[in-house]
Amino acid sequence: MVLNRVDKVKLYLFIFFRALVVLAGVFAAVNGDWTNLGMSIITLLMMFLPTIVERKLSIDFPSEFEIIVVIFIFDALYLGEMQSYFTKVWWWDIFLHTFSGLIIGAFGFSLVDILNKNEKISISLSPV
Repeated sequence: MVLNRVDKVKLYLFIFFRALVVLAGVFAAVNGDWTNLGMSIITLLMMFLPTIVERKLSIDFPSEFEIIVVIFIFDALYLGEMQSYFTKVWWWDIFLHTFSGLIIGAFGFSLVDILNKNEKISISLSPV
């Protein structure tokens, strides 16, 4: 299986973000910080969500979309909650709400594209 450039970037980013969350979980466990350990576990599970959805529903989200979703999950749960960006950075919540709006819009366009490419469905949708 030959990976294109975007898929390689996705693979490396996923490995980096997941490894960082695992390390944060290990440090939390060593320090007895059970709240951050729980957040690490939840964050790690959420980072696998795009892959799980793709496999369960037999659809293929664009790699760029998956990258954006994993970055959002990392930003919200790891940086926002575990690193306290919500209290340290006054605009963090505004940033995440704006980012989530972009993700929802991208999801809508991706869904239209996926449905248009699906040969089992005999409808043709326009992104408009």
